[in-house]
Amino acid sequence: MDQSTDYLDMVPVEVWAACWVLCTARQLRRISLVCHLFRSISLPLLLQHQTFDLELLVSGIDRDNWMDRVCHLHRTAVRLDRLSAGPLIPLVRSWAVTFGPTPSTMHYPPQIRHIGLFDAIQSRVRRTFCTTLNLYRNLETLYIVGLTFDPAMWNTLLALPKLEDLHLHHSLVARDAGSGATADGTQQVLMLRSLGLGHSSLLLDGFAGRRLDNLAHLFIGSVDDVEPFFRFLERCPRLESLAIMSLESSALKPFPPTCLPHLRSLNGPAGLIRLLAPDRPVSWAVIVDEFMVADERLKMDELMLTCSDLSRSSVSIHSLALPRTSPTLEFLNRIVRMFPHVRELSLGIESFHMPSYIVHPLFVPPEVEVEGDMELPEFCDAEAFDNLPKEELSDDESDDHPPIVVVPKESSFSTDNPVEVVLEWITGGSIALSSDLEILRLDAMGLPCELELPKQHQALALLGARWPSLYEVQFGLWASTWRRMGTLWKSDGKSPVRILPDTHGVLSGTQEMASSQLA
Repeated sequence: MDQSTDYLDMVPVEVWAACWVLCTARQLRRISLVCHLFRSISLPLLLQHQTFDLELLVSGIDRDNWMDRVCHLHRTAVRLDRLSAGPLIPLVRSWAVTFGPTPSTMHYPPQIRHIGLFDAIQSRVRRTFCTTLNLYRNLETLYIVGLTFDPAMWNTLLALPKLEDLHLHHSLVARDAGSGATADGTQQVLMLRSLGLGHSSLLLDGFAGRRLDNLAHLFIGSVDDVEPFFRFLERCPRLESLAIMSLESSALKPFPPTCLPHLRSLNGPAGLIRLLAPDRPVSWAVIVDEFMVADERLKMDELMLTCSDLSRSSVSIHSLALPRTSPTLEFLNRIVRMFPHVRELSLGIESFHMPSYIVHPLFVPPEVEVEGDMELPEFCDAEAFDNLPKEELSDDESDDHPPIVVVPKESSFSTDNPVEVVLEWITGGSIALSSDLEILRLDAMGLPCELELPKQHQALALLGARWPSLYEVQFGLWASTWRRMGTLWKSDGKSPVRILPDTHGVLSGTQEMASSQLA
């Protein structure tokens, strides 16, 4: 070929944008290999969001997979080096990183004699990330798990000029991280809009003396010292959403009614809901139960009092999540009447029979002499991406049409399963949910709350027909969550299906008969 094909004249940019949205990852790789224009268009999008997870690589490492994981880790180290040393670093908008345990706390299989390579490259990744973080001047979102910040790195992080979303979990900040005062003695003003921290001590140690005038979203895993934390909230005039998983409710004191005037999303224990929801524009609420033991969980009458205070919000509640209880039909109808405009409803359902656990004596296998792994991979930064795993480059993909599942028109739910009992009330019309219902989650754990797949299909058909706007449903465990995609329903780990009710009473439920009926 004498000259390269001008794809820009042949196909408009909008088509390439559609490819980016609709194609699978493997299809995108194939297009980028044959069309440099598409590669140039998609490169900024590919580089926007960066991530690595060292904890995942450490988990389950053994003699069979350790070299693959070391090679993966080496590619991560080279990627960090090339990003920080090249011209593409301004394209990066977000980093999500999870650090693994330190080598001194790890116990690797004894058969892997060269596992020290893994620790060495892991240290290289950690060191490179920490020392080059200041170069990401366009970084807007930062999510970090498992890192301890010294004062210098903490101040570097907070000095990133465009950082708006910061989330730190299982991380620590040195107590002497600084007062936040600038050179002229004024307080440092941070542009953060979203802040997520595992513990309130991070907030008090890392942000003392700093102003968060733009903070709109705050997540705190646990609050021990309530009084200074609430003093901090008084300094957040634009806060719109607040989530606290655990706090000492007995230490709560009246909160000034003029504070948090824009609060619209509230996620926390009953005491927090009752304190902050009334007379504020809360439309999205999650009532958290701090106790895992059934006997200590939120009692039904206390939950009803909490819901009553929540209903005193200055606006209608559109999203409501209740903790795990044993709901009765009367209780659910009272909730529905109290919140008639709910579009997203999550009900925690207690199992009739809590699972019992049998403790067996600890079995210690006898020591067996195992031959050590003598293989030693060779690493070259320049060739790190030359020999990618086959699955990264494979064109194998299924083009099968989604199966059609035909379910009985009438429900056949069991009274032995609490999830099925609630489904029977809902699909049978005993509970008058909003006609605009979009999300329904029946959150339960333990037997007999698991729902068989045919009954999940049946429930989806009944719910989808009754609530056309419904697009997400959960049955029991989170793994049994279905999302509507056009005419299909899809759950993680399961193939998408088209579910049809047997309206004529003549279909057997097989794909062949359903297809002939549609034809």
